[in-house]
Amino acid sequence: MGRAIGRRLEEEGLQVELHNDHFSQGTQDAEWLPVVGRRGWIVLTKDTRIRYRPNEKQALLAAGVRAFAFTSGSLSGAEMSDAIVKALPRC
Repeated sequence: MGRAIGRRLEEEGLQVELHNDHFSQGTQDAEWLPVVGRRGWIVLTKDTRIRYRPNEKQALLAAGVRAFAFTSGSLSGAEMSDAIVKALPRC
């Protein structure tokens, strides 16, 4: 997810780690997903085709990563962050 989404989620009190702050853009899923899984991070993705790519899907499952995939590739960053914020539990 992009920096704008990260900032919005941080404003809501969430801890946010951006992919590009930890891994190069071209890092293979099989390399970065296990790290994310060990750290207990949740992956947010806008990859609408991940369910059709067996290697990517298997890497996600094998790493034990919790993930949320936005299935509409046309959502803006504001729309995605609004959806996440609305889904947060209210204490």
